[in-house]
Amino acid sequence: MQLQRKLRFYVAGTTAVALLLTVAIFAWRPTYSESHLLPVTLFGFFAFLASLKAYNTTREVDGNTAFLPVLTCVVLLPHWISVVGLACAIALAELTARRVFLKMLFNTMQGSGAAATAVVIYVVLGGSSLLEPRAFSAFPYVSAILGYFAVNSLALSGISAIHEGKSIWSVWFKNLSVTLLYDIFAIPFVFVFAYTYVKFGVIGAGIFMIPVLAARELYKTTRQLE
Repeated sequence: MQLQRKLRFYVAGTTAVALLLTVAIFAWRPTYSESHLLPVTLFGFFAFLASLKAYNTTREVDGNTAFLPVLTCVVLLPHWISVVGLACAIALAELTARRVFLKMLFNTMQGSGAAATAVVIYVVLGGSSLLEPRAFSAFPYVSAILGYFAVNSLALSGISAIHEGKSIWSVWFKNLSVTLLYDIFAIPFVFVFAYTYVKFGVIGAGIFMIPVLAARELYKTTRQLE
């Protein structure tokens, strides 16, 4: 009973932070263009597919490759509409997977909160939409991606810490020691994905996403056989 209460409080806090960040981004730049809808819809769909292909990292936490379309959407369009669109995509994947409400809410808010954090970092540090690749700036780009991974990992570590009765910081640092190199390795792929979309459109982005989903399915199968 006490465990469930802690989980509910934690999920409520995660939800509050995600909503506050989204509202802050909206207040900063409330307007949007119809041209924004295509990349948000496309990469939201990719995030939906990747979220459906979740694999178990621990008993309580699932993993997936949704970070790639999520981060690509963020750097292509650092705007509130990206955060909302991605949140809807993740929520739809959770509903499709028929997860319990608390887990569905957490996964949605944790994912959208991490995306909102990346948007804030990217914009504050001077990042511009990669729909114009010539506007690329390495520092805000790398900082936003690392910020996303850090917040995402911290949120997930909190769930594990509650279940294990450990400090969130000890669990987080332990997880970072395992995932940090993989996170760094993923940094250039976000730019390649964005560049592929800008240069080759929807078809090019779709072709790029196929091996990503295939590789994750292979990894998921391997994990299930262990």
